Amino acid sequence: MWRTILPLEEPSAIQKVPLTNVQVLKILREEAEFDKKIIKISRHNKKQKQTQKKNDVIELKELHKSEEINFLNILLNKEFWLGFCLSAVLLILLFGIYIYGELLGDIFPYLSDHLLKYLNFVDSIRVKIDLTKNDLLDAIGRFLNF
Repeated sequence: MWRTILPLEEPSAIQKVPLTNVQVLKILREEAEFDKKIIKISRHNKKQKQTQKKNDVIELKELHKSEEINFLNILLNKEFWLGFCLSAVLLILLFGIYIYGELLGDIFPYLSDHLLKYLNFVDSIRVKIDLTKNDLLDAIGRFLNF
């Protein structure tokens, strides 16, 4: 069945009323004010960024002068210990899941597919590490024997 393509309907005619000189001047003034505001905002943002960069550099210089970063200062930092402890807990949790993965799969059968994927992933990493280790040991042995 063929359809006849009709020409697009013309949009409704908008009445075009010429603007008076006063109206044109008003529009131009509004545009000029808008442009001034945009330029002012842009300059303000540039000044803030420059001030922030200067402050960052000053803080780094003051940190370097006032307090040397050494191992003891890092150990006394609470944020370091928070990150370290969270990483250690996550590592222990992942290790536990790897060790008891089959048992967890038997207890929670709906997780068995995901656990199997995780176990296979960790096993593949172990194999890659073993291969890399053997290649590295071979390379060192050849280097030492010349």
